[in-house]
Amino acid sequence: MIKQIVTLLILTINLLLAQKLEFATKTDETTQTRKIILLNKNWVYKVNDEIKRVNVPFWIDDEKIVLRNQFKLTETKSSIYFLRFEGVRGLEEVYFNDERIPFDPVELEQFSFRIPSNIVKENGENIIKLILSKKFRIKEQNVLAGKLELPERKFGVFKDIYLEILPAISITQINLFSELTSNQSGKIFFKYDISSFKQIRDEDAQNFLINIQVINRKTQVVANSVKEEIYFRGNVITRSGEITISNPDLWDVNNPSIYDVRFQLFQNENLIDQKTLQISFRKIELAGNKLFLNNKPVVIRGITYFESNGVKNSFFRIKDYERDINLIKDLNVNAIFVRNSFPSDELIEQCERNGILVFFDLDSKTYPSKQNSQILSDKKRKLNFVVEKYSNYSCVAGLNLGSLKQTLRTELKNYLEKNFPKFRILTFVESDELVSNEVKNIDFVAYNFLHKSVNEIEKSISKLDNEKFIFISSVGYNHGIDEEEGYSNPYSVQAQAKYLSDLLKILTENNVPFFIHTFSDYRLPYHSIISGKLDNELMKYGLVNEYRDKKKLSYYVLKSYLNESKLPLIMQGNFTENANVIYVVTGLLFLALTIITINSTHRFRENVSRAILKTYNFFSDIRDGWFISSFHSVILAITIALSTSLTYSSLLYYWKDKIDFERFISLFNSNLLFEFVSYVAWHPVEAIIYFTFILILVAMLLTVTIKFFNLFVKNKIFLNHAFLIVVWSAIPFLILIPLGMVAFKVLSLKKYDQLIYLIVILFHLWVITRTLKGISIVFEVKKSRVYFVSICMMILILAILILYLEINFSSIGYFTEFFG
Repeated sequence: MIKQIVTLLILTINLLLAQKLEFATKTDETTQTRKIILLNKNWVYKVNDEIKRVNVPFWIDDEKIVLRNQFKLTETKSSIYFLRFEGVRGLEEVYFNDERIPFDPVELEQFSFRIPSNIVKENGENIIKLILSKKFRIKEQNVLAGKLELPERKFGVFKDIYLEILPAISITQINLFSELTSNQSGKIFFKYDISSFKQIRDEDAQNFLINIQVINRKTQVVANSVKEEIYFRGNVITRSGEITISNPDLWDVNNPSIYDVRFQLFQNENLIDQKTLQISFRKIELAGNKLFLNNKPVVIRGITYFESNGVKNSFFRIKDYERDINLIKDLNVNAIFVRNSFPSDELIEQCERNGILVFFDLDSKTYPSKQNSQILSDKKRKLNFVVEKYSNYSCVAGLNLGSLKQTLRTELKNYLEKNFPKFRILTFVESDELVSNEVKNIDFVAYNFLHKSVNEIEKSISKLDNEKFIFISSVGYNHGIDEEEGYSNPYSVQAQAKYLSDLLKILTENNVPFFIHTFSDYRLPYHSIISGKLDNELMKYGLVNEYRDKKKLSYYVLKSYLNESKLPLIMQGNFTENANVIYVVTGLLFLALTIITINSTHRFRENVSRAILKTYNFFSDIRDGWFISSFHSVILAITIALSTSLTYSSLLYYWKDKIDFERFISLFNSNLLFEFVSYVAWHPVEAIIYFTFILILVAMLLTVTIKFFNLFVKNKIFLNHAFLIVVWSAIPFLILIPLGMVAFKVLSLKKYDQLIYLIVILFHLWVITRTLKGISIVFEVKKSRVYFVSICMMILILAILILYLEINFSSIGYFTEFFG
């Protein structure tokens, strides 16, 4: 008796002295039998021979850093040790006292490592070394094309690191699954591991008792405790079984009932370890064209959600999750779709308690349609993590296995059913196009209509089979700027509200399940083109701003539809597109400049006429050394560059909010290119200036190239002759000035866009053939030879570029995925 009292006293003191987590939430991180040593402070790393100290949370700016932390243990008894990371990104290697802890650095943000007891210094200084890297080992996880429109996920440690100390013999792993039987009884399937800090030989084997209780939130034991005597030997034993509960309270969006399952391990009637997990009961299934929760139809009315770990909009503590969930509940939505990361423990706990269904992606990144074995094995490890993490939560309802185009869904579904048959979750794939045929090995197809107009979505819904389950996984509107000019301005907050208002009317009338994209504005890892004019790293799809302290008009629109209340006033405004005026005025100025320049002298006008109408004679004059003013040629070059830039700027301004253009630019995997294009696309005047300089540089490069190839022919020319070939061949671009003035306006009508593109392409082909013809005449080389060499060179350069992009960034695969 005295021994038991002393043991209880020691355990109570340990509990009082135990440390608490700062950021993550763990209901059982400290108990009478377990404790933690928090390792959030005093991490050290070296940069350029300078020692720096950081505390959690911190992010890395370098491509790779090595962090060290030193701490002292005062334990006097042997224990089991787990090193746990609640929020880390970019973890590549882990060392404990210079011993490497083996693991596969899959793209996850939570890790748990059992530290061998023989390398732990229980009465001395211990050193932990971490290697963090910004590069994942799978190429496709690093490229920009795979991360389009996804929020930035900073690399570093943003939640707790701690060492969990368990008793020498303890419960180290528990998996729970729940199931409702046909007679409305509840079954809990459990599997647990009991481990020892060292190998126990047969002659030292001992008897233990495991006690399992199911407790409701009124702290009442609702199921007979399962008691099992265990004869422990070896290093670890695994046991499994089930518990039946008669008529359990069900988890529902309106009444989320939750139970606790407590595991207790006894030795000689002394409690040596315990661990508590929660469990709940629900049945979710598809029947016909409806989704049923506990045999009652439920229509998903949800929003997509990103958990941020960025610097500008970071949140880590439970109060931040509570704030978001309160805002979400105020909308009266019943589901969230978590994108770009797995739901954290804190978020899942909030959704479980508040009756919010959770859908999420197995991997939010875009991959080429044909994926390699590395990607498959990576996704299988993620499936293992998903089952281990969420099997006991009823709020977890749906798992997106990826794009319909991808070929791995069948293997992933089979892997899930084969290895985890008791894991009850809906599986689906996403498509941005209508699917008429039945897709096997999944529960349903979800439609991502993120970049479609209201009319396009309405037509798509009308074409879908009413007998099939229709599910829209993402639909939203990026307003780009904060100006409140009325919805006549397509980039205003009113335009976003108007879009959602029109769309929600259609969706609610047709009882279509949907997720509005997205809860809050978010930061991107690149300079997006479609994000808007003012801040090209901020995507403004959100119903609230990135700091969650300002509700937008669209928030109140969604709230009014879901609560069947009065819609807020949405102003129309009187917006006019200034770009049309800019292009017309600029075009007229360029046209006047061109006319004045050409007519400045009789000889200049005659040269222009001969260059267009008598091309052979004109280039023969260059070959024969006839005088052509270099000054006039320079003026002409600038005029041509300005005129061509007008057309390029007009086209780019039209493409600025087109997702296909953003996808194309992403194939080059260049942040610098994105930054440049995203700027000039939204600034017409600046675009004309930049393109003018670029075209002049291109002309100089072509001049040098032509002079270089002249070294291989008999008829030698001077550098200025090569310059004359380049400039005077490009004269047809002057005719494009009227097109540049109206291209944006005409393209916006969406009636003659193919004609505009055809004209632009034909003029470029015309200039190219004129240039090659000029080279042939001046070099006195057969035209066929010039064409052959030029085409071969262009093919070679293009092939080298494509090969480089494919090897390093899988650009061909992504091109096929985006446009195939």
